[in-house]
Amino acid sequence: MFLLQNTNLGEQALNKIAEFALASQFVQSETLAVNVVTEPTLLAQGKLSALSIRGTELCLRSGLQIAQMDLRMGEITVNPLRALTGSIELVEPIQGEGKIVLNGKNLTRALLTDELRHALKALPDLEIDCLEGQFVTPQQVAVALHYWTPLGGKEQTVLQAEVSAQAPIELSNPHYSQGQAPSAQLTHMLLNQVSKILNLQQFELNGMTLAVQSITIANQRAEIRTIARMTAFPS
Repeated sequence: MFLLQNTNLGEQALNKIAEFALASQFVQSETLAVNVVTEPTLLAQGKLSALSIRGTELCLRSGLQIAQMDLRMGEITVNPLRALTGSIELVEPIQGEGKIVLNGKNLTRALLTDELRHALKALPDLEIDCLEGQFVTPQQVAVALHYWTPLGGKEQTVLQAEVSAQAPIELSNPHYSQGQAPSAQLTHMLLNQVSKILNLQQFELNGMTLAVQSITIANQRAEIRTIARMTAFPS
């Protein structure tokens, strides 16, 4: 059995194995890195000083996309035998912090879930042609809509809402900045879906839950600060 006694060798092996396991959570990524900090004496006791996960342009198996993910965990207790042979098996849940960054493209993709598509098709006297999500300042989210009316005319409008900066993340003052409201039912559907997205309800990984702490919207992106709780290393 090959034991990881050398500090650098141990960290490097754990990093590569952890990256390989984590990569299975994504269809593709531009970058994805796991950094484990430890030393031989701690590793033999099943202790890791710290663990960080960083990735860009991530696509989850659900089809959802993340522009940037940056999570950091403090001291971690793992199965010492598994750790010495290059594997991360948590002995107890751990908690850390970090951020998730979403851009307009990510928001649009998250809006176009199969569930919402079916719901939109069921709307009476309204046919949605396309929609596009945007993050706009100051601290607002917008959904641009193109739709067909019962008379066959094509209309466009933009639904905007203010986003609370601190948890609980809520949307307020919804209004249409262009055109008129197509229907109250449509407005409710879109606001409900945007709220789920900003609260990261659909972006969790196996073995990990995310609790949003705050959101800052700037430069057409939403930076979401979060508490991450891990019960098992994602694989």
